[in-house]
Amino acid sequence: MRKEYGQTVREITRLLDELGPMTTAELCRELGETRMYVSSVVARMRKVSVQTPKRVYISAYVDEDESSRKYPRAVYALGDAEDAKRKPYDVNKYKREYNARKRKLNTTNSVFNLALTRKEFRI
Repeated sequence: MRKEYGQTVREITRLLDELGPMTTAELCRELGETRMYVSSVVARMRKVSVQTPKRVYISAYVDEDESSRKYPRAVYALGDAEDAKRKPYDVNKYKREYNARKRKLNTTNSVFNLALTRKEFRI
């Protein structure tokens, strides 16, 4: 079933107006569409074109999304304001968190751990 031209833009605009700023993942859940489809529509809404002004801007960045990789995700809001600056991505911070989680899992004493080197056991 095909949608009418501009219907998704109207739905996104309505959601942002009623529910406030949202991430792409939240918009996908509300609309029941794929991430690639919604993100392409939102990307077009962020740009100024000959026919339309900028309709959506990035109001902030959040680090959480329960179903995907953890990194800063844009929170979109209605308007023509300047986009928020993205904070630098600290790779070492996420490596430390990952290694800490892995270390917790490897704390069990097992016969199979006897064959591991210290470095392998700590990871």
